[in-house]
Amino acid sequence: MSTRRSGRRYFLWLAVLMGSMALVLATSLFYDLQQRKSIRQTMERRYDSMTALVFQFEREFLRFRRALETAVEQPGPDKTEELALRYDILISRLNLLCESPNISVLDDRPEFKTIIMQMKSVVIPAEAMWTGTKPRLREMNTLLQTLNTMGPAVQALSLAADSEVAHLLENQSKTMLHQSDTVIGLTSALLVLLLLAAVALLLRQRSQAREHAAMQALTDDLREKSALADASNKAKSDFLASMSHEIRTPMNGIIGFTDLVLDTRLDPVQRDYIETVKRSAQSLLVIINEILDFSKIEAGQMDLESIPIDWQALVHHTLQGVAFEAQQKGLTVSCKLANQMPADCLGDPGRISQVLNNLCHNAVKFTERGFVAVKVQARHVDAHSCEVRVAVQDSGIGIAPDKHATVFNAFSQADASTTRQYGGTGLGLTICKRLVEGMGGRMWLESVPGQGSTFYFSLPLQRGTHQPTPRAAPTPVTMLASADLPLPPTLGPGKRLHVLLVEDNPINQLLAKAILTNLGHQVETARDGREALDLFATRSWDMVLMDIHMPVMSGLEATRQIRQQEAAGRHTPIIATTAGAMEADRAACLAAGMDDYIAKPYKPQVLQDLLTRMAQQRADGKALMGKA
Repeated sequence: MSTRRSGRRYFLWLAVLMGSMALVLATSLFYDLQQRKSIRQTMERRYDSMTALVFQFEREFLRFRRALETAVEQPGPDKTEELALRYDILISRLNLLCESPNISVLDDRPEFKTIIMQMKSVVIPAEAMWTGTKPRLREMNTLLQTLNTMGPAVQALSLAADSEVAHLLENQSKTMLHQSDTVIGLTSALLVLLLLAAVALLLRQRSQAREHAAMQALTDDLREKSALADASNKAKSDFLASMSHEIRTPMNGIIGFTDLVLDTRLDPVQRDYIETVKRSAQSLLVIINEILDFSKIEAGQMDLESIPIDWQALVHHTLQGVAFEAQQKGLTVSCKLANQMPADCLGDPGRISQVLNNLCHNAVKFTERGFVAVKVQARHVDAHSCEVRVAVQDSGIGIAPDKHATVFNAFSQADASTTRQYGGTGLGLTICKRLVEGMGGRMWLESVPGQGSTFYFSLPLQRGTHQPTPRAAPTPVTMLASADLPLPPTLGPGKRLHVLLVEDNPINQLLAKAILTNLGHQVETARDGREALDLFATRSWDMVLMDIHMPVMSGLEATRQIRQQEAAGRHTPIIATTAGAMEADRAACLAAGMDDYIAKPYKPQVLQDLLTRMAQQRADGKALMGKA
């Protein structure tokens, strides 16, 4: 703000200086024009010609008087002819004097008026005195006396003309001198203004240099702070990855052994206690997942895919997840899917399912009686795109109007009592809103306290006939109910897998071995990557379950060395098992040569499905090699 104000002041002063310089230049130009005008007037008036005319008139007056005097004293034709010639010349000089425009300056002089009047009244009519047969000498003598009396006046006229011209020239000189002084003063003022402008520019340049230095320092500071922020963000990501691993590792043991205990004979009280432990562990896992998702969104690490969406399957799967809880509370759950839903919408069904699942769980959680309804409809459908609007309506407690905006804020719920009564981190709706906005859509709500709420989200989706290859993803993990442990049809009795289990945590090792043994597989264990390499070389394995973070040698390094040691044409499926939940963990596993990835804690059935799929892929590969 101060820099902007300083720049404004500088430009104001610069404008004042430029205006003053323009005014000085205009005034100087005015006086230059005045001087030019005075010079032109002097040239036009030709004061020297005026004095010359008066001088010539005086000279011819004297010559005429002398010729008249000679003609009177010595009469004769030649003298009369000379007198007539002088008379004509004098009259022509008189006419020139009267008709000259430059003589106007003498109009107010009494000498000029007197001479002109006498010449017109006395001299001009005198021509008849000598033009007759005989000159009239008496009259000529009288004229001579008159001319003698006019002599001083003619001389005075000449002096008056000289004086007037001198006076005019003096005034003009004074005027031009004054104008010249003014121009000099204006030029000096212009030089001063130019000097001030130069000083102002120099000061401005120095000020800009200081501002540039300050800006550079600020930029360097911002760059340093940005680097610190990036380092802090990386440290946060590393911390989240570490915390995810450290929290999920014991959670894997808690949930896994809880499932194993639930598969044994328990009395009703014991089963209720164990199921309560499992539900608590699942709630804790949901909180962990919400915190990790929120951190990914904050760090801009949430990737989205674009694949065809099966809306019916997506909604059906979501409602299956909340059906048991809704049934326990006696709620009616319904779904209305529009008949005109396009079958070729492209989007991220996983993230859409996550948003819908959160809204449905919230609806069930905050509704004690009544219903939960899901409505899906397509709007603005054309050949290339459409807008899908999803509404989740409930008859629950509702939300006050002044809380509609805050419920989407992080770590926020309608009021503190809601948190105490219903629990939760307050991140669910924040994650949903940011996921929807990340997909180019928007989310809003309508609610009346005591009557229920309706949460909406709309998504602009593209339509396409092709099916883009979706990104690889870890096997999804759900913890909604206890898992049964039947052997799948593809792996019946006698089709055991020889599995190498590489796990450094004793509890997780014991749990995974128990699950695999219960599934009917043969298991050998290794505590780190080095031990796994030694065991891998002793025999042929159907499958390797490899933890990532281990002492001595990590699972990633062990996998790379196994791939290097494998014989040509042989490929043993290696599945990563880790408590890390970051996207970088999955990418690192695939880059090291692993075939798939499963996050802890995992359900026994999910693990069995993965083993079955890997075994089937391996069998298909062997069959193809046999035919070749």
